[in-house]
Amino acid sequence: MNERLKQAINTFEFLSPNPILILDSDYKLIYKSGDCDKDILNEFVKLLKENINHNFKAKLKNGNIFSSSLTMIYEFVFYFISIERVDSNPHNFEDPILKKISFFLDLVPDGVAILKNNEIIFRNDVLLSLIDMPLEMDDSVHYSKYIKGENLDKLRNIIQSNKEKNLILELNTVTGDNKWIAANFSKVDMDGNTYHIVSVKDVTEQQTLLRKNYAEKEYLNHTLESIKEGVIICNKDNLITLFNSKATMITGIQSADVLDKNIGEVIRVVDSNDKLVNYLTKDDFKNDDVLIFSEDGLFRHVSVSVSNIIGAQGTSQGKVMAIVDISEAKKREKEILYLSYHDILTGIYNRTYLDFELKRLDTKRQLPFSIIMGDVNGLKITNDVFGHEAGDQLLKKVAEVLKHSCRVEDIIGRWGGDEFIVLLPNTSDEEAHTVLRRIMRDFESLEQKDSINGLLPNMSLGYGVKISEDEDIYEILKVAESNMYKRKMLTNESMHSSIISSMKTTLYEKSNETEEHSNRIYKNCYKIGAKYNLSDDEFNDLELVCLLHDIGKIGISDSILKKPGVLTEEEWVEMKKHPEIGFRIAQATPELKKIAKYILYHHEKFDGTGYPKGLKEYEIPLIDRIISVVDSYDAMINDRSYRKALSKKAAIQELIDNSGTQFDPEIVKLFLEDIKEK
Repeated sequence: MNERLKQAINTFEFLSPNPILILDSDYKLIYKSGDCDKDILNEFVKLLKENINHNFKAKLKNGNIFSSSLTMIYEFVFYFISIERVDSNPHNFEDPILKKISFFLDLVPDGVAILKNNEIIFRNDVLLSLIDMPLEMDDSVHYSKYIKGENLDKLRNIIQSNKEKNLILELNTVTGDNKWIAANFSKVDMDGNTYHIVSVKDVTEQQTLLRKNYAEKEYLNHTLESIKEGVIICNKDNLITLFNSKATMITGIQSADVLDKNIGEVIRVVDSNDKLVNYLTKDDFKNDDVLIFSEDGLFRHVSVSVSNIIGAQGTSQGKVMAIVDISEAKKREKEILYLSYHDILTGIYNRTYLDFELKRLDTKRQLPFSIIMGDVNGLKITNDVFGHEAGDQLLKKVAEVLKHSCRVEDIIGRWGGDEFIVLLPNTSDEEAHTVLRRIMRDFESLEQKDSINGLLPNMSLGYGVKISEDEDIYEILKVAESNMYKRKMLTNESMHSSIISSMKTTLYEKSNETEEHSNRIYKNCYKIGAKYNLSDDEFNDLELVCLLHDIGKIGISDSILKKPGVLTEEEWVEMKKHPEIGFRIAQATPELKKIAKYILYHHEKFDGTGYPKGLKEYEIPLIDRIISVVDSYDAMINDRSYRKALSKKAAIQELIDNSGTQFDPEIVKLFLEDIKEK
């Protein structure tokens, strides 16, 4: 059977649900479809011989009424047999193909349209009903009236392609409703014309359901994309069917690279024992803290749960894996753990951890167990004078020295306030003493660049050693503390001297003051003090004030102290704070406490316009009135960063001009008498 005949058979079989007989020109049967027994065949052969090339109908012995139409296509004769309806063939068509086949087109259950050279020439009643068109409406209305947009383009492409094809189209009905149709296209060429026979089914319900399912699937996909968890779905063969963007973010793997791949080859999960987890063999799997391999070569902390997807028959249809990245949570957990055991300021261990370690290490195998305790020298004065920020810097520096001095296995921590301890398990008395001496040497080796506002960090240290298992470890801690305080008392005086010396050094480095300047003004102040018959204690105070009256300048910014030009108003406000800073330093230092008031008042003026208190005349202590004159004269005759030195004559004139306003007139007179004698 040639291809043209096959094409014709396919077309008419599609259009008609009834039996088809195909006979050749000798009335020999060459093709039969449907239920058509021998009696029917013989009857039709008889009728055909009598009514060749005519439409006819006949009633068989069984009472069935048949109608037939003879159509010649190429060299074959086609005989179509269908049960005739009551209304028979109401159509009156001019087109030859319609005359031959229209009688059965109203019998088929589907809608049928016939296009001749791309124009509709026939619609059966089912199709008219489908598009809500009255039966009497003109059949010549173009199909573009009902099919538009993309659907129209698809339809035209099929018609122009000259191929048989199935297509789902959206249809605009006469009443304005939208329906979906499934259209099957068959093409027949006859007498120079091209016919397209289209079978149409209403699939609106199926398409609505399909689109609903699609919308639900899209909603599900959108939901899976928007949630914070990585979601991976695989089928019953463990092949990945869905891999959302969060899963990509966690693993670094692109969805397109893993679809249809085995999930076991893509996702590798490692437990806390560094072993690969075979989660695919379990119906349900959950672990709140495992490691998952990432594309960047690293493992990330994740929480993983795997669940079976159970179908309607109760069998597994696949698995869904949910992945939550807990890396940040683990990081925060470590930070919280770190903070719970570490001193926030210094970064070394805190008392909570030290207490824990004292109890944990208090075992026989850790003996001898030594403990070093240290107390920071000068923390109070640093806090009181320069503020707690400077005190914090001092504590940080102390912690740095301890970490540098101690061994790797030693446990260093801040016990509280200005106290630090070092735990040294398996450390004898001699070894502990060696560590303590090394710590002391490191503090003694600090240079001025390591100072905090002029104070070099230092500690008083003591240690204790637990030798016997029966000894209480906290009693050993008390021994270390007691030895520390003994050391502190022994070195207290030298420590304070060291603090004063350190502050003096810093003052000379930061400001224009020099030790020579301090010595010169004391020499001249001593002469004036002698004329006032000062006592020995007053002379001692006078000497200290001459050396340290500007000590508060160590708390003033270098940019102000060493500025080459005139200070701004804001800078002057800062500069005028140095008497109060010096006062606090002296108050916090036992050796300087008695001269604190002199340091506070050394910038008061005789007329009451000075600072910080605005004292007037004899409210100002005598020592301050003496220093005011002598210090000003020495400053005027020596170079400063902001000006050149004045001549002695000019400096003397300044003293005379400001006598009674800035300076005590009597002291100016005594001082000028003394320098004129030289």
